Amino acid sequence: MNEAEFLSLKTEQVREIVQKRGRPRAALLILDGTRRAGYIFQSLNPADKNFEKNLYSTIHRRFMSILRMVFDHGLKACFLPLLKHENFERGKNFSFHAVLNGLSYPFKSEEWMEFYREYDVRVNVYGDLEFVGKCGYPQVREWAYEVEQATANHSSHHIYYGVACSNRYEIPRLMSMAVEFYIRKSRMPTLEEMIKAYYGTDAPPVDLMIRHVEVRDSDIQPPLISGHSSQMYFPVIPGMYLSQRVYRRILYDYLYERLITCGKRTYKKSPNTQEVEWLKQYYQMNEDAVLGLGKRIGDLWVPLPQVRGLD
Repeated sequence: MNEAEFLSLKTEQVREIVQKRGRPRAALLILDGTRRAGYIFQSLNPADKNFEKNLYSTIHRRFMSILRMVFDHGLKACFLPLLKHENFERGKNFSFHAVLNGLSYPFKSEEWMEFYREYDVRVNVYGDLEFVGKCGYPQVREWAYEVEQATANHSSHHIYYGVACSNRYEIPRLMSMAVEFYIRKSRMPTLEEMIKAYYGTDAPPVDLMIRHVEVRDSDIQPPLISGHSSQMYFPVIPGMYLSQRVYRRILYDYLYERLITCGKRTYKKSPNTQEVEWLKQYYQMNEDAVLGLGKRIGDLWVPLPQVRGLD
Protein backbone atom coordinates (compact mmCIF):
# COMPACT_ATOMS: atom_id res chain seq x y z
CA MET A 1 0.00 0.00 0.00
CA ASN A 2 1.36 3.41 -0.93
CA GLU A 3 0.80 6.62 1.02
CA ALA A 4 -1.96 7.94 -1.25
CA GLU A 5 -3.95 4.73 -0.82
CA PHE A 6 -3.46 4.84 2.96
CA LEU A 7 -4.61 8.47 3.13
CA SER A 8 -7.79 7.59 1.23
CA LEU A 9 -8.85 4.81 3.63
CA LYS A 10 -11.85 5.19 5.88
CA THR A 11 -11.08 5.83 9.54
CA GLU A 12 -12.32 2.40 10.60
CA GLN A 13 -10.00 0.78 8.03
CA VAL A 14 -6.99 2.60 9.45
CA ARG A 15 -8.06 1.60 12.94
CA GLU A 16 -8.27 -2.04 11.89
CA ILE A 17 -4.73 -1.89 10.48
CA VAL A 18 -3.37 -0.35 13.68
CA GLN A 19 -5.20 -2.88 15.84
CA LYS A 20 -4.00 -5.80 13.70
CA ARG A 21 -0.38 -4.58 13.88
CA GLY A 22 -0.70 -3.95 17.62
CA ARG A 23 1.07 -0.62 17.21
CA PRO A 24 1.30 2.24 17.71
CA ARG A 25 -0.28 1.70 21.09
CA ALA A 26 0.83 4.86 22.91
CA ALA A 27 1.85 8.32 21.75
CA LEU A 28 3.43 11.33 23.39
CA LEU A 29 1.70 14.45 22.05
CA ILE A 30 3.55 17.71 22.71
CA LEU A 31 0.89 20.02 21.32
CA ASP A 32 3.09 23.09 21.54
CA GLY A 33 2.74 26.50 19.93
CA THR A 34 -0.59 27.40 21.52
CA ARG A 35 0.32 31.01 22.31
CA ARG A 36 1.63 31.76 18.82
CA ALA A 37 -1.45 30.12 17.33
CA GLY A 38 -3.58 32.42 19.46
CA TYR A 39 -2.18 35.62 18.04
CA ILE A 40 -1.33 34.38 14.53
CA PHE A 41 -4.49 32.43 13.69
CA GLN A 42 -7.05 33.74 16.19
CA SER A 43 -6.06 37.42 16.31
CA LEU A 44 -5.75 37.44 20.11
CA ASN A 45 -3.57 40.18 21.59
CA PRO A 46 -0.75 38.71 23.74
CA ALA A 47 -0.50 42.03 25.59
CA ASP A 48 -4.10 41.71 26.76
CA LYS A 49 -4.32 40.63 30.41
CA ASN A 50 -7.04 38.16 29.39
CA PHE A 51 -4.99 36.66 26.54
CA GLU A 52 -4.42 33.29 28.25
CA LYS A 53 -7.98 33.09 29.53
CA ASN A 54 -9.39 33.69 26.06
CA LEU A 55 -6.86 31.31 24.54
CA TYR A 56 -7.69 28.37 26.81
CA SER A 57 -11.42 28.87 26.36
CA THR A 58 -10.85 28.26 22.65
CA ILE A 59 -8.14 25.65 22.39
CA HIS A 60 -9.41 23.04 24.83
CA ARG A 61 -12.02 21.86 22.33
CA ARG A 62 -9.39 21.64 19.59
CA PHE A 63 -7.26 19.44 21.84
CA MET A 64 -10.28 17.27 22.57
CA SER A 65 -10.94 16.86 18.84
CA ILE A 66 -7.32 15.77 18.36
CA LEU A 67 -7.71 13.13 21.06
CA ARG A 68 -10.90 11.89 19.45
CA MET A 69 -9.10 11.66 16.12
CA VAL A 70 -6.08 9.67 17.37
CA PHE A 71 -8.31 7.32 19.39
CA ASP A 72 -10.57 6.80 16.36
CA HIS A 73 -7.44 5.79 14.42
CA GLY A 74 -6.59 3.02 16.86
CA LEU A 75 -4.37 4.67 19.48
CA LYS A 76 -4.97 3.27 22.96
CA ALA A 77 -2.94 5.56 25.21
CA CYS A 78 -1.83 9.16 25.01
CA PHE A 79 0.69 11.07 27.11
CA LEU A 80 0.02 14.82 27.26
CA PRO A 81 2.56 16.97 29.14
CA LEU A 82 0.52 20.03 30.06
CA LEU A 83 2.86 22.09 32.25
CA LYS A 84 6.59 21.86 32.89
CA HIS A 85 8.19 22.98 36.14
CA GLU A 86 9.57 25.97 34.26
CA ASN A 87 6.08 27.11 33.25
CA PHE A 88 5.49 28.13 36.84
CA GLU A 89 8.44 30.52 36.54
CA ARG A 90 6.84 32.57 33.74
CA GLY A 91 5.08 34.84 36.21
CA LYS A 92 1.90 34.75 38.24
CA ASN A 93 -0.36 35.84 35.39
CA PHE A 94 0.72 32.98 33.14
CA SER A 95 0.63 30.29 35.83
CA PHE A 96 -2.70 31.55 37.17
CA HIS A 97 -4.39 31.20 33.79
CA ALA A 98 -2.50 28.01 32.86
CA VAL A 99 -3.79 26.32 36.01
CA LEU A 100 -7.21 27.84 36.67
CA ASN A 101 -8.23 28.37 33.03
CA GLY A 102 -6.12 25.62 31.45
CA LEU A 103 -6.05 22.55 33.69
CA SER A 104 -9.59 23.17 34.87
CA TYR A 105 -11.01 22.08 31.50
CA PRO A 106 -9.61 18.51 31.25
CA PHE A 107 -9.63 18.02 35.03
CA LYS A 108 -12.99 19.49 36.04
CA SER A 109 -15.32 20.48 33.20
CA GLU A 110 -18.42 18.42 32.48
CA GLU A 111 -17.67 18.66 28.75
CA TRP A 112 -14.42 16.73 29.25
CA MET A 113 -16.04 14.29 31.69
CA GLU A 114 -18.57 13.46 29.02
CA PHE A 115 -15.74 12.89 26.55
CA TYR A 116 -14.07 10.49 29.00
CA ARG A 117 -17.35 8.59 29.36
CA GLU A 118 -18.03 8.53 25.62
CA TYR A 119 -14.58 7.17 24.73
CA ASP A 120 -14.23 5.10 27.91
CA VAL A 121 -11.04 6.99 28.83
CA ARG A 122 -9.17 6.39 32.04
CA VAL A 123 -7.15 9.39 33.26
CA ASN A 124 -3.96 9.41 35.32
CA VAL A 125 -1.94 12.46 36.30
CA TYR A 126 1.83 12.21 36.69
CA GLY A 127 4.40 14.76 37.84
CA ASP A 128 5.18 16.61 41.06
CA LEU A 129 1.84 17.88 42.34
CA GLU A 130 3.47 18.77 45.64
CA PHE A 131 5.60 21.28 43.73
CA VAL A 132 2.44 22.67 42.11
CA GLY A 133 0.92 23.09 45.56
CA LYS A 134 3.96 25.01 46.78
CA CYS A 135 3.56 27.32 43.79
CA GLY A 136 0.16 28.32 45.15
CA TYR A 137 -2.17 25.80 43.54
CA PRO A 138 -2.85 23.02 46.10
CA GLN A 139 -6.27 22.40 44.52
CA VAL A 140 -4.62 20.69 41.53
CA ARG A 141 -3.88 17.60 43.63
CA GLU A 142 -7.59 17.34 44.51
CA TRP A 143 -8.59 17.89 40.88
CA ALA A 144 -6.21 15.13 39.78
CA TYR A 145 -7.55 12.73 42.40
CA GLU A 146 -11.15 13.45 41.44
CA VAL A 147 -10.68 12.91 37.70
CA GLU A 148 -8.66 9.74 38.34
CA GLN A 149 -11.39 8.37 40.59
CA ALA A 150 -14.17 9.36 38.20
CA THR A 151 -12.52 7.48 35.33
CA ALA A 152 -10.95 4.59 37.24
CA ASN A 153 -13.30 1.99 35.76
CA HIS A 154 -12.79 3.08 32.15
CA SER A 155 -10.58 0.81 30.07
CA SER A 156 -10.83 1.39 26.30
CA HIS A 157 -8.42 4.35 26.21
CA HIS A 158 -5.98 6.00 28.57
CA ILE A 159 -4.75 9.59 28.93
CA TYR A 160 -1.74 10.46 31.08
CA TYR A 161 -1.56 14.17 31.87
CA GLY A 162 1.83 15.53 32.91
CA VAL A 163 1.91 18.46 35.36
CA ALA A 164 5.27 19.69 36.68
CA CYS A 165 6.88 16.89 34.70
CA SER A 166 10.32 18.23 33.63
CA ASN A 167 12.91 15.43 33.58
CA ARG A 168 15.66 17.45 35.28
CA TYR A 169 13.41 17.61 38.35
CA GLU A 170 11.57 14.32 38.03
CA ILE A 171 14.58 12.02 37.53
CA PRO A 172 16.04 12.94 40.95
CA ARG A 173 12.58 12.47 42.46
CA LEU A 174 12.36 9.02 40.89
CA MET A 175 15.74 8.19 42.40
CA SER A 176 14.40 9.21 45.82
CA MET A 177 11.34 7.03 45.26
CA ALA A 178 13.62 4.07 44.51
CA VAL A 179 15.65 4.68 47.67
CA GLU A 180 12.47 4.88 49.74
CA PHE A 181 11.28 1.62 48.18
CA TYR A 182 14.59 -0.03 49.10
CA ILE A 183 14.32 1.13 52.70
CA ARG A 184 10.80 -0.32 52.98
CA LYS A 185 11.36 -3.58 51.07
CA SER A 186 15.11 -4.22 51.49
CA ARG A 187 15.44 -4.65 47.73
CA MET A 188 15.57 -2.48 44.63
CA PRO A 189 12.26 -1.96 42.78
CA THR A 190 11.73 -3.48 39.37
CA LEU A 191 11.16 -1.26 36.36
CA GLU A 192 7.51 -2.29 36.34
CA GLU A 193 7.13 -1.32 39.99
CA MET A 194 8.69 2.09 39.36
CA ILE A 195 6.42 2.71 36.37
CA LYS A 196 3.33 1.87 38.40
CA ALA A 197 4.46 3.99 41.35
CA TYR A 198 5.12 7.01 39.14
CA TYR A 199 2.18 6.87 36.73
CA GLY A 200 -0.36 5.27 39.05
CA THR A 201 -0.86 2.34 36.69
CA ASP A 202 1.01 0.01 34.30
CA ALA A 203 1.83 2.64 31.66
CA PRO A 204 2.78 1.33 28.19
CA PRO A 205 5.98 2.34 26.36
CA VAL A 206 5.78 5.35 24.04
CA ASP A 207 5.67 4.38 20.35
CA LEU A 208 5.24 7.84 18.81
CA MET A 209 6.49 11.23 19.91
CA ILE A 210 4.80 14.08 18.02
CA ARG A 211 6.33 17.46 18.85
CA HIS A 212 4.95 20.56 17.16
CA VAL A 213 6.65 23.79 16.09
CA GLU A 214 10.23 23.07 17.21
CA VAL A 215 12.67 20.23 16.67
CA ARG A 216 13.74 19.47 20.23
CA ASP A 217 13.07 17.21 23.20
CA SER A 218 11.96 19.92 25.65
CA ASP A 219 12.87 17.77 28.69
CA ILE A 220 9.41 16.20 28.93
CA GLN A 221 9.90 12.70 27.61
CA PRO A 222 7.86 10.53 30.03
CA PRO A 223 10.53 8.88 32.21
CA LEU A 224 10.95 5.08 32.32
CA ILE A 225 8.79 4.40 29.25
CA SER A 226 10.06 6.53 26.35
CA GLY A 227 13.14 6.44 24.18
CA HIS A 228 13.72 2.71 23.65
CA SER A 229 11.55 2.41 20.55
CA SER A 230 9.93 5.85 20.36
CA GLN A 231 9.76 7.28 16.85
CA MET A 232 9.88 11.09 16.62
CA TYR A 233 7.90 13.35 14.31
CA PHE A 234 7.90 17.14 14.16
CA PRO A 235 4.92 18.83 12.46
CA VAL A 236 5.58 22.47 11.68
CA ILE A 237 2.16 23.95 12.45
CA PRO A 238 1.11 24.63 16.09
CA GLY A 239 -0.28 21.64 17.94
CA MET A 240 -3.91 22.67 18.04
CA TYR A 241 -3.93 22.34 14.24
CA LEU A 242 -2.78 18.72 14.05
CA SER A 243 -4.92 17.44 11.20
CA GLN A 244 -6.12 13.96 10.31
CA ARG A 245 -4.04 14.08 7.11
CA VAL A 246 -0.83 14.88 8.99
CA TYR A 247 -1.52 12.22 11.61
CA ARG A 248 -2.22 9.66 8.89
CA ARG A 249 1.04 10.57 7.14
CA ILE A 250 2.82 9.94 10.43
CA LEU A 251 1.00 6.63 10.83
CA TYR A 252 1.91 5.56 7.30
CA ASP A 253 5.58 6.32 7.86
CA TYR A 254 5.53 4.55 11.21
CA LEU A 255 3.72 1.46 9.93
CA TYR A 256 5.25 1.05 6.47
CA GLU A 257 8.50 2.98 6.18
CA ARG A 258 10.32 2.73 9.50
CA LEU A 259 12.10 -0.42 10.59
CA ILE A 260 11.93 -0.45 14.39
CA THR A 261 14.65 -2.83 15.56
CA CYS A 262 15.79 -1.13 18.79
CA GLY A 263 19.44 -1.54 17.80
CA LYS A 264 19.09 -5.12 16.55
CA ARG A 265 19.19 -4.36 12.82
CA THR A 266 20.98 -7.10 10.88
CA TYR A 267 20.95 -5.59 7.35
CA LYS A 268 19.75 -8.91 5.95
CA LYS A 269 17.83 -7.11 3.22
CA SER A 270 20.67 -5.19 1.59
CA PRO A 271 19.92 -2.69 -1.21
CA ASN A 272 20.51 -3.94 -4.74
CA THR A 273 23.00 -2.27 -7.08
CA GLN A 274 20.47 0.22 -8.44
CA GLU A 275 19.30 1.13 -4.92
CA VAL A 276 22.87 1.59 -3.73
CA GLU A 277 23.47 4.06 -6.57
CA TRP A 278 20.28 5.92 -5.63
CA LEU A 279 21.41 6.12 -2.00
CA LYS A 280 24.85 7.33 -3.03
CA GLN A 281 23.39 10.16 -5.12
CA TYR A 282 20.89 11.01 -2.39
CA TYR A 283 23.55 11.34 0.30
CA GLN A 284 25.89 13.28 -1.95
CA MET A 285 23.12 15.68 -2.94
CA ASN A 286 22.29 16.27 0.73
CA GLU A 287 25.78 16.22 2.21
CA ASP A 288 25.27 19.73 3.66
CA ALA A 289 21.69 19.16 4.83
CA VAL A 290 20.91 19.13 8.56
CA LEU A 291 17.44 18.24 9.82
CA GLY A 292 16.57 20.80 12.47
CA LEU A 293 18.10 23.95 10.99
CA GLY A 294 15.78 26.94 10.97
CA LYS A 295 15.25 30.68 10.94
CA ARG A 296 14.18 33.18 13.59
CA ILE A 297 11.12 35.30 12.81
CA GLY A 298 10.78 37.88 15.56
CA ASP A 299 11.04 35.82 18.75
CA LEU A 300 9.91 32.59 17.06
CA TRP A 301 11.98 29.82 15.46
CA VAL A 302 10.69 28.04 12.36
CA PRO A 303 12.29 25.05 10.57
CA LEU A 304 13.53 25.44 7.01
CA PRO A 305 13.55 22.77 4.29
CA GLN A 306 16.89 21.02 4.02
CA VAL A 307 16.62 17.67 2.26
CA ARG A 308 16.28 17.40 -1.51
CA GLY A 309 14.84 14.30 -3.11
CA LEU A 310 15.70 12.41 -6.27
CA ASP A 311 13.20 11.89 -9.08
